[in-house]
Amino acid sequence: MAENNILGNTGIEVIEPLQDEKIIDIVNQVSTRIITAFPNNKLSYLEIYKTLLDTPMYYAKVPKGLSKANYYYKDSSIYFSANADISEVDEYIFHEFIHRLQERKDKKGNITRLGVCEVNELSVKATALNEAAVQYITTKAFNMNRKTVNIYNMLIPTRTEYYPIITNIISQLAFLLGENVLIDSTIKGNEEFKIEIIDNIGESEYHLIEKNLNEILRLKNEIANIQSNIQLTDIWQGEENEKTTKINDNISLIRNIYFETQNKIFMSYFNNMFKRVENEIEVDMVKRKLQDYRDLVGTADDYSSFDMYCIGFEKQAEQKIEEFKNKKALVVLKDNFVYRIIRKIKRLLRKSENEY
Repeated sequence: MAENNILGNTGIEVIEPLQDEKIIDIVNQVSTRIITAFPNNKLSYLEIYKTLLDTPMYYAKVPKGLSKANYYYKDSSIYFSANADISEVDEYIFHEFIHRLQERKDKKGNITRLGVCEVNELSVKATALNEAAVQYITTKAFNMNRKTVNIYNMLIPTRTEYYPIITNIISQLAFLLGENVLIDSTIKGNEEFKIEIIDNIGESEYHLIEKNLNEILRLKNEIANIQSNIQLTDIWQGEENEKTTKINDNISLIRNIYFETQNKIFMSYFNNMFKRVENEIEVDMVKRKLQDYRDLVGTADDYSSFDMYCIGFEKQAEQKIEEFKNKKALVVLKDNFVYRIIRKIKRLLRKSENEY
């Protein structure tokens, strides 16, 4: 631990360890909520409980702007704001404990993965994708209701106001690819979710999603930093200054990146699924999935890509169904008794001609 009990450059100043009874209570709440929320993922209550119970926890002076609970990966510890009520675990506390469970280390004790986030000496990949996945798990664990919120003049279906834009993207992926594989990769730290994205959406598409979510998170943090530094005099001027211009530029970029990511996801996924259909029933299944997917799609007054795609997809689906019907009719005709007689006569005629 750094000198003067300051954690690196976080500004968090350690005060004292949590009492054992407080640790036990928090660990029990978190472990129980995870197991209850995801009964189909074969998670071990005892493993989760033991990992969290062995986690060092401290009260600390936490700088303004940070959460009341903070996981610090360099010492695998969790730090709580000294003046925060932590008797009841909320989504912010829960979010940090999921980060603790995500740790995967090599034999030297170096972190190699945090859930879907890949860590090595030179880079950390899929940071925002992992944050979104953790928050998705949190919203499910707390059974939060989905609602549509207006963010930067976009209507986003979301269950949380904490990372709502990138969590919406991960919700779309979970719906299309399956929630269980997302939960498994996020908590156990494996590549299965990444593989599912690559297999069903595409490898280049995966890298685009990863890059775009990182950029959305970076731009959002930049907006927050600018807003926290705006002086009252800036507001009183009543005109667009350099800071507000930068905020508006970032908002415009976030909107563009969000819709680019969303378009890439649904177009790639449903185009790939459509190529794999083998009968009318499978066509109808893909159509219904596209219709259900609509509930997760972000919209805006100047956005029409999804509606236009649905119109085009419906026409393609009708054509494909017609093709299957014609193919089926041809198969039935070939098996028809009269058709078999005609074929036999044709064979006899060809045989006679050959003999002649």
